[in-house]
Amino acid sequence: GKDYVVKNIVGNTVVIPIGQAYMDGKSIMRLDTEGTFFVKHIVTSKGEEEILDLYSDLFSEDLETAKEKLDEFLEYGRKIGFIE
Repeated sequence: GKDYVVKNIVGNTVVIPIGQAYMDGKSIMRLDTEGTFFVKHIVTSKGEEEILDLYSDLFSEDLETAKEKLDEFLEYGRKIGFIE
């Protein structure tokens, strides 16, 4: 979302609240490897199918598991306001 920025700090990907999210007391979030992958590819991919294919290849997961993990990430991101 527009109230967050993603930065790599000393090898860790973090989501930093800015603007209203900062004023509302939102915390900095450190992303794990999967979260970092999703953030990067949500921005650069051509769509969900491409993200799932890339995820499945990189993490050696079947497409169903990849879809479940992407859906969980998106749901969490929307819940906290990081993803619109």
